[in-house]
Amino acid sequence: MDFVTNDFLENDVEPLNVSDHKPLSCYIHIQQSKESMKSKKQTTSSTKIYSKPRWEKCNIENYKEEVRNNLEHLDKNDISTFDINYKIARIHETLKNAEIKTTKGRKKKKCTSKKKLWNPEIRDATKKSKTAHVEWKNAKTNISNVRRKEAKKHLRKVQRQTAAAKRNNLYDQISSSFQNQQKTFFKLVNEQRQRSSKQTDMIRVNETEYLNIDNIIDGWELYFENLSEPKEDPRFDAEFQKQVNEDIMIKEATNNIYTAKITEELKTKSTLKYLGIQKQPLYNPHPIYKFTGPNPFEVLKAQIKARILTGTHILQENLQKFNQHDIDTTCELCHREPEDRNHFILTCKKLEDKRQKHLQKLTNLVPALQERPAQLLQCILDQSHEDLTGLVPADEETMSQIEQHSRDMLYDLHRARTSYQKLNTQN
Repeated sequence: MDFVTNDFLENDVEPLNVSDHKPLSCYIHIQQSKESMKSKKQTTSSTKIYSKPRWEKCNIENYKEEVRNNLEHLDKNDISTFDINYKIARIHETLKNAEIKTTKGRKKKKCTSKKKLWNPEIRDATKKSKTAHVEWKNAKTNISNVRRKEAKKHLRKVQRQTAAAKRNNLYDQISSSFQNQQKTFFKLVNEQRQRSSKQTDMIRVNETEYLNIDNIIDGWELYFENLSEPKEDPRFDAEFQKQVNEDIMIKEATNNIYTAKITEELKTKSTLKYLGIQKQPLYNPHPIYKFTGPNPFEVLKAQIKARILTGTHILQENLQKFNQHDIDTTCELCHREPEDRNHFILTCKKLEDKRQKHLQKLTNLVPALQERPAQLLQCILDQSHEDLTGLVPADEETMSQIEQHSRDMLYDLHRARTSYQKLNTQN
């Protein structure tokens, strides 16, 4: 063709097409230099591609007005073959800018990078997981795949445990600082709140609208106060609610009976003077068994500690009380003092080497016990006793460590004492 038209039709081979111009397909072999190919790629990459407007989210009337105002500045008469590409690009930009201005887009959320948890356990688990992944990638065997999954599962477990420990530590800090340091308490509470907090201009509580900032705070206070108060509701199941209330009454009455019984025994039996009373003793296990876990060996250690705590572990002092014959209460190991719980745990010279390694760990956890032997003995036997309130930390992690060290210490002392007694019997 030796001329260019703006409007034209393409006719394929159809029965109703009577034109003499038949479309033909052919292959043409050409040679093209690398320089021309590079220039073509650069031209193609620099070309902007505009997507179709999202008409369902666009205000069409505003879109028309925006396009009309911008096209008025475009000179339609002064168009030549030299600047036609520039004019078309101007029109494209005008249409696209009008679409952007009149379309409601999504609000971009501020992505704040979370501080990653990291400790030696996570580091080791990550290293093992990466090593297992590389081995599986090279071997492609079923065994390597199982190892890879187990290593990854262990890594996720360690990460969850670390996050839970950090969260519990924060809650413990909030609880402990509420009574002692109000400034620290509010600082921790603010850190716990989300940074991207939602703000509102109005809330409605009990059919009352709260508009300004001060009233909104009062409204939130009333809302949470109402949440904390139990209320009767006609939608409640009356029979089930009655059953729940009866169960609560039975549990409270049972707990009160056993608490009174234990309190009376503590007053009348001197062997229980180191035992502390737990709140709701039927449903709240004593720390001796609370932190043992499912390990049978740790349960055995806890049983020995419970016997020493309750005075049923056989010491020379106990033998004299429950024997009709005269029994010497002097310690059979060191032959210096009467063998009672204080002597057995803290002062017997024969057991000094077994004792010191555990005492060092305990005093590192609770430095206030270094110069207080009575409180130290109480902490080793039962850290939940009321005499230790304020001296021993109340967070779960520290309590678990204290229980572990004291349990190991009493078990080692028990084994050493038994070994010395066997040697004395043989000699």
